[in-house]
Amino acid sequence: IGMVFFFKNKATISIIIIASLFVGINCTCKKKKAKIIMDSQVYDPNLNKGVSGASVSVSAQVVEAGAYHGNFKRIASVQTDADGWFHFEMDNQLIVAYRIAISKSGYFNEAIEIDAEDIKVNETYSDTYLINPEAWFTLQVHTNTADKLSYRSFAVNPECSTCCSTDAVT
Repeated sequence: IGMVFFFKNKATISIIIIASLFVGINCTCKKKKAKIIMDSQVYDPNLNKGVSGASVSVSAQVVEAGAYHGNFKRIASVQTDADGWFHFEMDNQLIVAYRIAISKSGYFNEAIEIDAEDIKVNETYSDTYLINPEAWFTLQVHTNTADKLSYRSFAVNPECSTCCSTDAVT
């Protein structure tokens, strides 16, 4: 079963061939780019909530031009949202390891290394990263006849009554 078309001139045939080629080229499927996607949370375990406004730096050990470089190269910097979540997305490349560095005023800095094999291409990698608030105390040393060391903490957090006291400890 076939169809035969008759055209009056060669110009019509040329237009139909060009249009067919144009439609064929534009209808070809485009391959989806391979992506690395991270959607994770920075969390304060003492307050049981996400840490907003934390700076998150994503670095990687990248293989470039066939050569492995042991140093970590920064590939992104993001801030956490009001609930402590951050999102990061990049085109896939040959990477050996990732380093997530987290910082926020009033908290200890945290750095976590992730093996690149743990992060799957085109799948969202999600994890929770714990950071702890900085803690400071004043230590006063008294010398007495028994050579004891005494200390007392000042400006105790009122929410921490189960673990902290203003009483002197010897």
